[in-house]
Amino acid sequence: MPNPPAIDVFFARNSRREKPDVADRLVPRRNFDTANATETFQARDLDVLGSTPECPARRGYHHLLKQNLAQPSRSLNFFNPRKNQAASCNNVESGFPAAPPRRLKNIFEEKALHAPEVLHRQRATLLDWSVTNLVAVALNGEVYIMSAREGSDMGVKKLDCIPDGTHVTSLAFACDGVHLAVGLSSGWTQLFNTEDNQKIRSIKDAHNVKVGAVSWNEATLTTGYKDGTMVHSDTRVLDHVVNKFKGHSGAINGLSWSGDLQCLASGGADSTVKIWEMAKTQPLQELKGHKGATKAIAWSPHCPTNLLTGSLDETYLYSWNASTGKMLQKVNTKFPVSSIEWCPFQKEFLAAHCSGTGSIYGWSYPSMKMTTKWTGHTKPVIDTALSPDGKRMLSISSDCTVRVWKAFKEEAVDEPMGEPHDGFRRHCTIR
Repeated sequence: MPNPPAIDVFFARNSRREKPDVADRLVPRRNFDTANATETFQARDLDVLGSTPECPARRGYHHLLKQNLAQPSRSLNFFNPRKNQAASCNNVESGFPAAPPRRLKNIFEEKALHAPEVLHRQRATLLDWSVTNLVAVALNGEVYIMSAREGSDMGVKKLDCIPDGTHVTSLAFACDGVHLAVGLSSGWTQLFNTEDNQKIRSIKDAHNVKVGAVSWNEATLTTGYKDGTMVHSDTRVLDHVVNKFKGHSGAINGLSWSGDLQCLASGGADSTVKIWEMAKTQPLQELKGHKGATKAIAWSPHCPTNLLTGSLDETYLYSWNASTGKMLQKVNTKFPVSSIEWCPFQKEFLAAHCSGTGSIYGWSYPSMKMTTKWTGHTKPVIDTALSPDGKRMLSISSDCTVRVWKAFKEEAVDEPMGEPHDGFRRHCTIR
């Protein structure tokens, strides 16, 4: 059957049209030939621009054409912006600058006290802060006591009866905040009553080995020695030894009882951290991972089984589950760690470094992100001590200063922290 006349006229009319060899400028086509289209646009636009092929305006115009036309043939290209962004930031050749490091909040000390004759030994424990707001500072062969309470007229007192020719290697206040244990290089451990500045007794075992660390559990004092021996002593009785055993194969540098006083963590020069119970001579757990002597040990106040440890010989800080012995996290702090202090209000902690300029950094937990930098010391930090309310901290350094810092603040409290430790303001030196 022949086509109607109107349809014949329509096809005849359209067949006489010249079909261009290029795609329409407004409607993209899947079989679009980029090379032919670019040549066609170049030929057409010579007349439009009215210029020769060597004209700079023409070269710039066609450069833009090539950039815009030399794209994949698909009209829509799907991609992952996060992936591309990460690749561009990490790839130096991408042309994008690397992301700048996050700026840390700088914290400066409230006061610096001159502390001459500081013992320049990173394994020593030279500071402690009692629950009654008394501070003990060891300077070579002398121990000084001062009050951090506001309005106190105590001044700075020196403890007597420490033998000449010995130096203090470790000290710790008892749970009552009155009695102080002082470990000496001669192997003796002396007990003082800080209320009347009197020595109560001296404790020594059968060997003349330096005391490495001391820690209290109520009236029981745990002492760690340079040869790895550990002794539990009941300070209320004459025959004081409760338990004595070999704890580490090297010197013991750190001891810390947990917050509930059920477990003891010990760090030694054999690169291990061990968890103990009072009545047992075999460890509950042996935490392995450190590559150097461990001294910094801190139990979390938020989780009784969580433990942070740091080494004097490596830059890694470890987080452990002390009940299972599992290592939870490992972070590179860039400097060896001499002391760790937990925040009692939030999941944060401070790590003091015993190399370089003695920086102190604040960290968030469990993200292990560095948040603050504490600037003040010019030499390595030997030890730190946190106030009983958790709002102030002391640090002692090889630069012969003891510095007072604002440590942590309760988030729920909007008013200023005040000055609960105004006792430091009346002193400029330890002596």
